[in-house]
Amino acid sequence: MLNFKRGLTLWSRNKGEWISNQVIKNINVGLCNGFLFRQATEPREFLGALYAVNMVSIMLSASASVNALLDGRSVFYKHHSSNFYSALSYVVGQVAALVPAMIIDVTVLGSLLYWMVGFKATADAFIIYFLYFLMFNILMLQIFNVF
Repeated sequence: MLNFKRGLTLWSRNKGEWISNQVIKNINVGLCNGFLFRQATEPREFLGALYAVNMVSIMLSASASVNALLDGRSVFYKHHSSNFYSALSYVVGQVAALVPAMIIDVTVLGSLLYWMVGFKATADAFIIYFLYFLMFNILMLQIFNVF
């Protein structure tokens, strides 16, 4: 819980500027990939669109968070050596604190891509796509945070 509160505090300090930057970035990436794979007809084009947007999005997010990650690691090492909390609680708190930011990213970027590429136009399919896209982004961000 302590790590979750710390993560939310760090995120909320520059929330307005960060949200506007992320929304602009996601609109640009979504439009570029949406126009590139516009109205795809074959399954490999759908997979290409998903791969391209995920990799670009994850690389931009990971590269933007390197400084904060390195600062956070030094705090974690200091707290962990003093037995404040375990590594598992730190990771769970950081992931939980990033969920609101990821939801904003996935909503903007995922919606643009979904409708421009021409995926199945039903609510069920969109919700499944949204949840997979959200889980994949969280997973990939954590993988990049390890390195």
